[in-house]
Amino acid sequence: MSQQPDLILIVGNHHRGDFLQCVGNALIKTPHLDGLAAAGARFDRAVTVFPDAGPAGAALLSGTYPDEGAAGIPPFNDSPLGKALVAVGYALEQVVPDGGLAQTTQAAVEILEKPTPAPRAVLIQMPSIWDFDDIHVDHLKPYRGNGVPLASYFAAITAYDAAVGQMIAALDNSGRRDQTVLAYTSLSGETFRYRDFVNHANSCHDESVRVPLLISAPGRIEAGRICDALVGLHDLAPTLARFAGAAIPAIQGRDLTPLLQSEVDDAQWRDRIYLHNIYRRHIDVTFKDGLAPFAVFPDWAQRAIWDGRHKLILSADGGECRLYDLRIDPEEEFNLFNLPSPSPQGLVDQFASRRDRVVAMAAQLKESAHDLGDTLGQHLADLVIADATYGTQPQGELI
Repeated sequence: MSQQPDLILIVGNHHRGDFLQCVGNALIKTPHLDGLAAAGARFDRAVTVFPDAGPAGAALLSGTYPDEGAAGIPPFNDSPLGKALVAVGYALEQVVPDGGLAQTTQAAVEILEKPTPAPRAVLIQMPSIWDFDDIHVDHLKPYRGNGVPLASYFAAITAYDAAVGQMIAALDNSGRRDQTVLAYTSLSGETFRYRDFVNHANSCHDESVRVPLLISAPGRIEAGRICDALVGLHDLAPTLARFAGAAIPAIQGRDLTPLLQSEVDDAQWRDRIYLHNIYRRHIDVTFKDGLAPFAVFPDWAQRAIWDGRHKLILSADGGECRLYDLRIDPEEEFNLFNLPSPSPQGLVDQFASRRDRVVAMAAQLKESAHDLGDTLGQHLADLVIADATYGTQPQGELI
């Protein structure tokens, strides 16, 4: 097809990649998102390259790694992707979550149904999951839970799915579904504060960085494609630009159309992916001489690298470093960076030389950081390579 397609990008927040029925989560109901995946492509190892809404939104629309101070998704027409699309004749529309989910959905439906000269690009920002986790009890009946917000989260994901279903129906009503590239993703995953008592995301663990990525493009890509390549949110901007016949300068992400069209093997796409994070530290309580002063810790800037099996997480400012083997520890429970011997379940025997692995992955992280111009990542890698004790004893101070 040579005609420029319409582009629709729907962006959630705090939607974990494993909370879709089509990836095997039998407890969740996501028929519309599952249908979107079946009609196009599903990326099972997609990550947000910075699990925080502001920087993730900046990466999404720029195709680059973001500044940690990015405030949020920028105005579509001011973003590198938006400017590139306007340059090749696109009209831009943006839906922001000023109200609740119902208001956001209605605004999106009105835009998608109205007649408009083609081509157009529509960015739809969904409210954060936690902005409407107290939705009507009717939505909670299929789910059971007590004492944790998991039931509400399941229901909120199903509400997301229903909203996407309304948007797809509006697109069908417009008669332009077959001329539309439709993508769905999320700015971050969700930890349920499992790792600490503060962060819903802001972690390099899988539950925070792994997000859904679904792309449908009738007649342009293979339907039912399940892709296992390592991809990131920064890959979406160059991908959508490619569909439009546009170009974004100075991108760091990669156009995914060769994967979408099965022109390249998934395993050959990337051998690793680089992650940024700011780990927000909670205020802990330490008992001393019968008193309970607060122990205040600084935030840790983090850099991580994931090669599909192993993940190395490095922290600045004396923060904790971590190494995981996700093949034998998919829940990332056993930190192999400084694991004492003997280890739980004999993991040391299965992971023969942890230090060699740390040094090798730190060298890869440094190479990626150098390619991206990230001086902090290079510095952290140098520290870990030079000092086997760095990152093994997290620092903090009592007040």
